[in-house]
Amino acid sequence: MTPVPTLPPRASLRYLAEGAANIVYRITIPRSSPSTTANTVGADCQSKPTTKPSSEEEALRYDPVFEGKLLRLRKALPSTVCNEESYRRFQDVIRTLFPAENLVEQVLVHVTPHVITECNRRLRLDEGEGVGTRPRKRRGVYLALNETFGTLITDMSPDVNAGEVLVEFKPKWLVQSPSAPKGARRCRTCALRAKKERQRRGCGEARSLAFCPLDLVSRDRGRVKRAVTAVCSSSLESPLYTQEFRDRLVDFLYENPLVQRLKQLQEKLDRTGILEANVTSRDFLTAMTLRDCTMFLKVGSCMKKLALNVADASHQVPLEKNHVIEARLGDLDLKSSAGEKAVYWRNLEKSLIDEGWYTGTEKEPGVTEIDL
Repeated sequence: MTPVPTLPPRASLRYLAEGAANIVYRITIPRSSPSTTANTVGADCQSKPTTKPSSEEEALRYDPVFEGKLLRLRKALPSTVCNEESYRRFQDVIRTLFPAENLVEQVLVHVTPHVITECNRRLRLDEGEGVGTRPRKRRGVYLALNETFGTLITDMSPDVNAGEVLVEFKPKWLVQSPSAPKGARRCRTCALRAKKERQRRGCGEARSLAFCPLDLVSRDRGRVKRAVTAVCSSSLESPLYTQEFRDRLVDFLYENPLVQRLKQLQEKLDRTGILEANVTSRDFLTAMTLRDCTMFLKVGSCMKKLALNVADASHQVPLEKNHVIEARLGDLDLKSSAGEKAVYWRNLEKSLIDEGWYTGTEKEPGVTEIDL
C-alpha cells in the first residue's frame, strides 16, 4: 500500500466551499513562515521567526502530492463514513467504472486533531452575528472530531488569466426511476423539482432555473442545447457565457461519451427501483451515488498562441473545441443506507408517486377530493 502523506504542520487552510457532507479547503504551504491571515486555519497560525525546516519537514512541506489539490474534510453526520473507508470504496468501486482522466482524483492524507479543531473554531466564528460568511443552511454542523484522515482532491479551479471558465452541475437521474408509475409525464428529477418548487412558492421564494436530465442524454442536439442553456443560466452570470461558449458546451456534451456512460451505469445498477431494491447492495448504492455526482467542465480559451516571439492576437489559432474542455466527475463517495437514509429515499419516492408528481396530477394547495 502506498504510504499515506501527512498534511504539513505549517500548511494553512482557506475555506472554499461545502456540501451536505464535506467541507473543501484550499491549501497553502509557505516556503518560509506560516500564514498569519485571519481567515485561514492551520497547524500553526501564530507568527514565529523564520527557521530552516528539518529535512523531514522539508519533504512533507514540498511533497508533490499536494500540488493541484484541495483538501476535503468530513462533517460529523450519522450518514457519513470515515474518510479511510470512503477512500477504500472509491478505489474499489468508482475507479473501476470510469477512465482516470474523467474522475476528480482522491488521495488519502493524515490530518491532526488540532487541524480539525481549528477548522471548527473558524466555522463557528464565520457564523457569528455581523460576519455570516458561512451559508445559513450549512450552519450548526461541524467537522468530525474523531476523524484522522482527510482527502486530497483534484483542484478544478479555472485559471481566469488564461481565459478558463468552470461549469459545474449535477446530471442527476439520467434514466427514469424504475419505480415511476405508468403514464408518468415527468422524469424522477423533474418530479422532485416540481414538488420542491411548490414548497418554495409557498414560502414566497423565486423559481429556480433547471434542466431535465433526459435532455442531456437524448442525443438530440436541440434538447442538449436546452439543457446547456439552463445550466449556464442557473450559474453565476459571466461575460464569458457567450453564444459561442454555449455552442462549445453543446458540441462537447453531444459528442462526449462520459454522460452516456453515466446513464448506462445508472440503468444497469438499479433495475428494480428504490421501493423494491436491496438498499444495502453495492450495486444499488453505487447507482444512488452516480445519481448525485457533480460534473465539472473546465473550459479553456478558444484560442491558443503560437510559439512565436510576438504574442498579439494575429498570431493565435483556434483550437479544436473538445480539446480544451476537461471533464471530471466528483462527489462520488459511495452512498450509505445507514442512519435512516434508506427510509428517507423510500418515503420520498412514495410521496412522488402518491401525490401525483410523476404524472403531473398533483393537487393545488387547499384543494381536496370529496367522495359523493
